[in-house]
This record gives sequence, C-alpha cells and structure tokens, in this order.
Amino acid sequence: MGTQILTPADTDLVSALTIAVPHNKIGHERYVLKHGTLMTPRPLPRDVIGRNFVPERLRVGACFAVAHFLATLNRDLQYVEGFALSSSSTAPFLHAWCVDAHNCVVDVAWGQTCGMGLAYYGIVFDLADPRFTHLWGGSLIDDWKHGYPLLQPAV
Repeated sequence: MGTQILTPADTDLVSALTIAVPHNKIGHERYVLKHGTLMTPRPLPRDVIGRNFVPERLRVGACFAVAHFLATLNRDLQYVEGFALSSSSTAPFLHAWCVDAHNCVVDVAWGQTCGMGLAYYGIVFDLADPRFTHLWGGSLIDDWKHGYPLLQPAV
C-alpha cells in the first residue's frame, strides 16, 4: 500500500477482508487482497452528475453492468471489481466501479442509490481481454457459472 494514508474506513475494509480470508473457501477476499489496491473515493465528477445512467433503484449485482457500461462508454475510465464499504452499511460488499487516471473512484451505482462509498479495494480489469468478453454485465471475480476461473490456482 506504499505511503498512502489510510482512512478509518480503509482500515475497516482491509481488516474485514483479512478476517474473512480463512472463513471463505471460495477465496474472493484472498484474491482481491493479493491482486488489488486501495482506491480513493470521491463525489461523482461533474461530467457524470446529471447523466441518467442508472435507475433510481438498482437490483443487487447491477453495479457490474453499470460499471462495465460506463467504462465502455468512457475510455478515460477503467473497470474495477473488488470490495467496498458504503455509508449505508458496515459490511464490505463485492462491488464494481470505475477509476480514472488518478486512481479515483467513479461509482455511478452507489453514487445514486447507496450514498457515498467510504472505502474501495479492487482490481482493475482490461475489458478487452478475451477471457472476459462472455461476462458482459456479470462479475469477473464471482463467476460462479464458470467455476470461478480467476480464483483457481494457475496451472
């Protein structure tokens, strides 16, 4: 994590993920902690505010499609999956969002429905990677339909 100053929410998120590692046999938290990084939350940028990307109420898991769509629409943003804490919950959620060139979070899904995200720990994915083209709108980390390929040991 280098010289980044951790906020209390960052510390809470990393602690929650670390505590969960030995209890989650699938390994989502372990994978994100190993390959991810903390990212900086911020209010939605002006060029995103006012655009109606998302309905007022999202179904659970819609963040993956919303972030994918936004990253596809705006080439200055990258697609990210990982865990995040929102201002409306104390438990981390598997979540998707985008980041800009400065590693700042652009979270359209939570920005409109769950309040401000407090802490984000995730992995940037290249959506052009052919391994991910079949998963449009679904989670890359939690791809249970295909046996969690990212979470399997490398052969």
